[in-house]
Amino acid sequence: MSNELVNFLDNLLEADTKRLQEIEKREKISELKEKIYDYNNHCGSCSYWMLHPECPKEKRNLSGRKEGPSMSGSKCKKFVMEEGDKKQMEKHEQELKNMTK
Repeated sequence: MSNELVNFLDNLLEADTKRLQEIEKREKISELKEKIYDYNNHCGSCSYWMLHPECPKEKRNLSGRKEGPSMSGSKCKKFVMEEGDKKQMEKHEQELKNMTK
């Protein structure tokens, strides 16, 4: 193989590698934004969710058993983020900030 062809192929491979890294970065940013949104907007992140009588969406069914919203249900006015989820969300926010500098 000639040096020109080798250089061309090396440049092509390098460009493809850079494109792939950029695609992976955009996918990770999108994933982090989605996780942050979920933490802020879904019942499953609430400290009241299914564990506390204060949950306004939790009801008793005909047999007396408790039934509540799904983890992905939309948050209500009493939403209070669970401490562990808050820490995880802050970790994702920091990672997102670092990736978008």
